[in-house]
Amino acid sequence: MNIILVPGLFAKNWTLQPLRERLESLGYSCFGAGFWVNCLVMGEYESLVKTLRRVGPAVVIGHSAGGLLAVKAAQEHPELVVKVIGLGSAMTGIVR
Repeated sequence: MNIILVPGLFAKNWTLQPLRERLESLGYSCFGAGFWVNCLVMGEYESLVKTLRRVGPAVVIGHSAGGLLAVKAAQEHPELVVKVIGLGSAMTGIVR
């Protein structure tokens, strides 16, 4: 199972490194979202979609605002997103 980790607003990929290491120790293939720091702009979203296209269908785990990018990707590319997991993400009112 492929997993893509999306950091929160103004966070960098390394902030999710302990989670990545734990998931990889359990046999999952983990990937960063394809950008260095999350400024919650379209460039980050486009990088996430490129990563999804590259690795194939994946579970997307987003921390905080990264969860919003994950939901947007799931809504616009349901064939690429198996599941969204939000860690401290405010999802009320956006999930359909």
